[in-house]
Amino acid sequence: MDYWPRLSLTIHDDNDSFFNAMKEVRVWFFTSKAGRPFWDADFAEGDCLIFGSETHGLPESLVGRFPAQALRIPQVEGERCLNLSTSVGIGLYECLRRLEA
Repeated sequence: MDYWPRLSLTIHDDNDSFFNAMKEVRVWFFTSKAGRPFWDADFAEGDCLIFGSETHGLPESLVGRFPAQALRIPQVEGERCLNLSTSVGIGLYECLRRLEA
């Protein structure tokens, strides 16, 4: 598959305007607070992966709106959370791997 031509950037004023624009797109939220491991997700073409900031993660209020789409990258208990770039790399790699399978 050739993913690159479909990439674009749109800046939204707030979460509500973003989710209104994304009504037809399935979103996945990567958060250490989720119970579902990311390898249980059924990624599909057109899905949107959302990651929070490295210091604060995603707001619980946001993840609470979409609990079935909250995913966790398992790690050793008691260890600090993964940094953002590592988390994005893991999530994106797994999503692309599944789409290519």
